[in-house]
Amino acid sequence: MRCKPGDLAIVTRSYSGRFGAVVEVVEFVGVATTLRNGIVDDAWAVAYRGSNKHPDSRLTLLARDRDLTPIPPPAITKREPLNAEA
Repeated sequence: MRCKPGDLAIVTRSYSGRFGAVVEVVEFVGVATTLRNGIVDDAWAVAYRGSNKHPDSRLTLLARDRDLTPIPPPAITKREPLNAEA
């Protein structure tokens, strides 16, 4: 699995026009039936623009793991304290 719950990810393949969208990965669903892909075995429930439901059908938004690229969190760097005597 490339993603984990709580990740932000970019949609790299979409049949519903969300290519390039940033989504929040909510939970792993596993095997699911989708309207366009039929049965998939690597589905994640995702939230898009704060909603996890399709605006027309009200079905849970799903994305295949292979169609999501996780966005890594920003690196936290340790900063040196400023020296006031310099």
